Amino acid sequence: MRKAEREDQVLFFYDAIQEKPYTDENERKCWYYNHGKGRAMEGFYLLMCMYHVDDIFFPEAFEVNKEPVEYYDLKTRKRKRASLVIIKELTREMSEVL
Repeated sequence: MRKAEREDQVLFFYDAIQEKPYTDENERKCWYYNHGKGRAMEGFYLLMCMYHVDDIFFPEAFEVNKEPVEYYDLKTRKRKRASLVIIKELTREMSEVL
């Protein structure tokens, strides 16, 4: 990566949901709202850090979100999951390592 460093380099973060509707729910595979599709979907929430220079992409960091906290939402009367860290904190941690 150091050999490819240029003035026009870019470090960017990309998040995606890998849909897995037929696997049992756990702390890594949960329900997430997909804004692109306009609906909630079951799967893995991935956060990736990429370095881009001269049409070359270098993967720098990768994290699968984990939601270990289970709770009951009184308003919707549904069981839900929550993460101990928010995506902004994961992004900040990834950028500090680099």
